[in-house]
Amino acid sequence: MSRCVLLVLVIVTLLAGCSKDPDGGDFVGALREARPDLSESDAQCVVGELQKAFTDEELAVLISNEEGSNTAGGPDQSGFSSVQFAAVRSCGLEDQVSPALVESFAAANNVSGETASCAVGLLQEQFGFWELTDRLIEADDSLRFQRRQFEAIFNCGDRSTIAKQLEPQLINQGVSSNDASCVATRIADEMGADDLGVLYSGNTTDSFYSLYFAALEHCDALPGS
Repeated sequence: MSRCVLLVLVIVTLLAGCSKDPDGGDFVGALREARPDLSESDAQCVVGELQKAFTDEELAVLISNEEGSNTAGGPDQSGFSSVQFAAVRSCGLEDQVSPALVESFAAANNVSGETASCAVGLLQEQFGFWELTDRLIEADDSLRFQRRQFEAIFNCGDRSTIAKQLEPQLINQGVSSNDASCVATRIADEMGADDLGVLYSGNTTDSFYSLYFAALEHCDALPGS
């Protein structure tokens, strides 16, 4: 899946580079300071695309606003992430992600660099690069964001996180500690993205029951076996 560039902008840094009457050079300079791996032309391209949709004053407000908040009479925050995504695609930067943020994400979630790079790319398509950067820096622990991270890791092919969450739950349900790892791994390997809701809602679906009993049989962990 395509991944748009994650511009790691600490909001204070960006706003410090923008005067009360910001211009394109302020944004480009702040962007390059935060992401020195971007060329001058790439940074100018991204800022230029954003400025097609917003004035500089509106852009400064959108970047500085917290998630879900709008300044009275100011630009609408909704849709900003999609404009960012379109901007970086237009500039041909859809395969770039911030190495520093990928490394941090990998360490925080105990996943490989490859998985982290993929997951960060998926997340920034949903949240936009500014909001995602803020959420990760602030270690957002809301259920919604944690679930989005988990789904991104899953969709990037890493099932070990699911197995780790399932194992203690299986033990609580009566699976022996000797068999729990095998059963959890089997379920994680076989489940689809639609089955992930079981881990958050606690409501077991027919699909999950099928996975569960098939895993017990596969691991020779059925009662009396």
